[in-house]
Amino acid sequence: MKYFSLDTVANAYQANSTKTKNKFWGLLSILSSLNTVVRPGISYDFSTSKVSDFLESLFCLDNAKKNYSGGSTWNIMLSSKWTTKVPEQMLSKTPNVYDIIAWYFRTQPFNDDIDNAKLLEMFLQKCNISLEDAKALFDMTGKTLAYSSSLYNEADLLKKLKITGKNITAEGNSVVASPGELSRAPFIQTLYAGQSTLECLIITPFKFSDLYAGGGTPAKKIKARQTIYFGTPGSGKSFEVKSLVKTNDKHTFRTIFHPDSDYSTFVGSYKPVTKSNIFFATGPRTLDELADILKDAYNNASNANSAVMQFGIEYSNYFNGRIASYSKQTVVSKAIPGTTYDKELQKAVNLAPWIEKHCTTSDISYEFVPQAFTDAYVDAWKNPTEDVYLVIEEINRGNCAQVFGDLFQLLDRDDKGVSEYAVTADKDLYKYLSSKDVLGPNHDGIKDGKLVLPSNLFIIATMNTSDQSLFPMDSAFKRRWNWVYVPIEPENPKSQFIITIDNKKYDWSKFLVAANERIKDVSESEDKQMGNFFIKEDIDKDEFICKVMFYLWSEVCKDEYHARSFFHYKDGNNDEFSFNELFQKDAAGVKKDVALLQGFMSFLGVPEK
Repeated sequence: MKYFSLDTVANAYQANSTKTKNKFWGLLSILSSLNTVVRPGISYDFSTSKVSDFLESLFCLDNAKKNYSGGSTWNIMLSSKWTTKVPEQMLSKTPNVYDIIAWYFRTQPFNDDIDNAKLLEMFLQKCNISLEDAKALFDMTGKTLAYSSSLYNEADLLKKLKITGKNITAEGNSVVASPGELSRAPFIQTLYAGQSTLECLIITPFKFSDLYAGGGTPAKKIKARQTIYFGTPGSGKSFEVKSLVKTNDKHTFRTIFHPDSDYSTFVGSYKPVTKSNIFFATGPRTLDELADILKDAYNNASNANSAVMQFGIEYSNYFNGRIASYSKQTVVSKAIPGTTYDKELQKAVNLAPWIEKHCTTSDISYEFVPQAFTDAYVDAWKNPTEDVYLVIEEINRGNCAQVFGDLFQLLDRDDKGVSEYAVTADKDLYKYLSSKDVLGPNHDGIKDGKLVLPSNLFIIATMNTSDQSLFPMDSAFKRRWNWVYVPIEPENPKSQFIITIDNKKYDWSKFLVAANERIKDVSESEDKQMGNFFIKEDIDKDEFICKVMFYLWSEVCKDEYHARSFFHYKDGNNDEFSFNELFQKDAAGVKKDVALLQGFMSFLGVPEK
């Protein structure tokens, strides 16, 4: 077990104080008090006591902290431009994420194997920010962070920072008010001061959605519950899907279909698993659910310390980052108010890895192992207010009739988005879903042994039109999906790449237009055309040959050689070349690739840049 060193924490504070403002930490404290990744346009309740305790722990350099129990419930809603407005309104410069992390976790104990990747994962999970949003807010450059075997004293940190007064701010000054006193402290007041702040967020000391329509219901980005995005290779299908689900990573489940995909790889099946003789809980549990479990264990135990220790070991993976990084202090304060059993809980969590390593024997047993469909199904039923996404990449590369089986019938949805027809779950799936740790026998998701898709479960798939012949879909399956075509957009500003062939450069967009026209002419179809993201960056000659030219040869021109192939290096009768010739040398021993490719560009009419 180790902590950030005194120098690391002090340096992080100094770096942050020149780049962050108080209101940024106020916002971060609110986000950290939520139990879900924040999304724009949705109002969230937050506890002022949680926010106060968070700010107190970071900005009061006194070993004796205040406890702000019994706070009120406020509301926050972020704008669609919040990641743009936060840098404008709450940051002086772009802070390095590891400086933020070092101060955020300044008293946090870590396992000895902690590294920057795990730190970042813990931080994003703790403050409920997606990786994509973090990249918009922070400098993600790695930093070397020093650790110590023991936690520094607050007085030593205060001395190191050379600040007068125990209550400090994020901007390097001391303040009279305690950081957690939201009515006086600068962290929260400045969050809702000024008209421009409304461009970033709205904070109200009441439930916003009770008074303003739409504040509590997320606007659906898609209305259809099943959608297939289809188009040519590289048209941006996966990017479209990613943009739909990017704010809901915790509730997104992905799978890729392939020729060997079947019902068991989609839904789940019994598999051999290594089972320890010491039970460590798994599966989705919210912080409130854990608090209820601890409360019951505490109330029914003859020895309170033992009950907390047993709970800590059994549910250790919810506190060490394997499943989640819930706050031990928060769980204890919810379950056993007014006690300090979080210290006992900390000991148990620290002890669990040693017990797992030295005190267990493992046996092979068979258990039902859920796959993407079942995981998404369970998550949707357990989180009815969240949109849950099941993403299927390359849906036509698998035999859909074989993969979906009788689940096919669930795809018929009523006006509310619920399956019109229930399907009887097979015995293995029923046994798994009806267990108390998953849904339970009387849950609507498996009531009477029936499966029903809830309205908040969205199934989104991608399909490459050039591979339609792999596993054709029957019309009955097709009509149960909403189809969205992703067109080729050569002028898309995000795909303005450069092709470099020796000393000459060409615009990818101009090559794309010319090549696609030839593909359409030769194949008499648009399916084999290339999308604007067929390549994803500037490319040189060798990559152009192996990625673009190989595709054109193998998928379009090879069978048309000496017929309608457009593998030509000039206008004439004997100017054809094959893919293999790009790797050959002429009589003088010079590779032919540069001359052939530049001639190929000229033949297509692609001008030099």
